[in-house]
Amino acid sequence: MNFNTGINNNKNVSVNECDIEDFFSVVEPDYGTKVLTTLGSIEDAELILVPTKLDVGDYKVNVTRKATNMYKVEGTKIYIQTKYCLRI
Repeated sequence: MNFNTGINNNKNVSVNECDIEDFFSVVEPDYGTKVLTTLGSIEDAELILVPTKLDVGDYKVNVTRKATNMYKVEGTKIYIQTKYCLRI
């Protein structure tokens, strides 16, 4: 995957026919941490994704698909949320 973070505050840049919606850094919560979902249910927290910005530049990275429109940058604690991306 290649992407450039030089426009629009690191968002909405083309990546292999996918658009980047946002970047997140990961916080690994302590065992037993719970989250309240938007649907009003309480669930165990596996990861907490916090919006982050990357330095402007061109990046070549390897990613792993973790969920619909959510990819982990290998070897980092950075996740990329895409928009309308079936698979990279």
